[in-house]
Amino acid sequence: MSSMTIAFTRGMVGYYGGGTSLSELTQTQVRAAADLVAANLRIEVLSPTTESFNDYNSPALQQQLNTGNARVIPNDNLGFIRCPRDVAGCNSDPNTNQSGQTLADANLLKIRVTYGLPQEKQMPMAGRFYTWALAKMNPNDTDAFRSSLVQRGRIPLVAHTTVRMMSPPIEGGNGSNPGPGNNGNPQDPGPAPGGNPLPACPFWDPSCASCPDGVSTPGCRPETCAAPAL
Repeated sequence: MSSMTIAFTRGMVGYYGGGTSLSELTQTQVRAAADLVAANLRIEVLSPTTESFNDYNSPALQQQLNTGNARVIPNDNLGFIRCPRDVAGCNSDPNTNQSGQTLADANLLKIRVTYGLPQEKQMPMAGRFYTWALAKMNPNDTDAFRSSLVQRGRIPLVAHTTVRMMSPPIEGGNGSNPGPGNNGNPQDPGPAPGGNPLPACPFWDPSCASCPDGVSTPGCRPETCAAPAL
C-alpha cells in the first residue's frame, strides 16, 4: 500500500464508522483498508509529470539523496532560481519546454482520486438507478477502471487537490502530460462539443433584444432570428 493510499485510508476512517477509542478506530481503519483496495480506489499523480523531470531533474540532488535512477527536482529557493543549480542551462520557459511549467510549477503536487462508492453507502434505489444511468449514458467508457466501478454497482467519485511540495519531488510512476508548446498558445486537448450550440438568446428571456448573429431586432426569435409575426 502506497503512502498516499495509507493517508487516504486514515482520512476515510470517520466515513467508515469512526470510533470513540483507539481499539474502535483501529478496527474501522482495518475495514476501510479492506474496501479501499486497488479495484475500488485510484490515486493519480497529475503533476509533477514525466516531462517535469525531463526539464528540471538535478543529477547532483539525485546523487545526494541516493535515489538511484529516480530523478529529483530541487525544492529550495524557488523564488530565486529558474533551473537546478547544477543544470543552469535548462529550458525554464513554459512556452517552449516539455512540461509547460516553471520550476515553481513543477513543485506543485496535483493529485486526482477516484473512489468507488459502495452500494451499502448509497441511497436506496437512487444509487442503483444512478449506476444504471451511468452505464446507459456511457456504455463505451474508455476508462477501464471507472467502467469496472459502474459495472460492480459502485458510483465513481472524483476529487482533485493541489498542494505545494515541502521536500524535493522524487520521480515514481508519474504520468506523462506534455506541455503546451505552440509558442505559448496551448490548445484544448478535449473533444469538440457535440450537438447544436445553445442559442445566444433564450426565447424565454424577456430582456433579450438581439439575435445570435448580432442583428438588433427587439422581440426577435432566436430560433429563426426573425422578427415575430404581427
